[in-house]
Amino acid sequence: MIWTRGRDHFVVGGCARARKALKAEVRRQVEAEFAELWNASGCVWRWFLRHRIRAEVARRVKANAPTDALY
Repeated sequence: MIWTRGRDHFVVGGCARARKALKAEVRRQVEAEFAELWNASGCVWRWFLRHRIRAEVARRVKANAPTDALY
């Protein structure tokens, strides 16, 4: 194990790498769910959707990759 920032890690940056990989997968899923609405919307509504998509991705990543897990 490597001591980094007050926490034990099995792999340096493992948590960040796992979250990044999960975020890419979740983002594709969320964008697919919002695709029809995105295509039918105008400029202002797309701005709003972009923020909804970003928030949904963050929520799902947080739910599926807890920060207290060992990596």
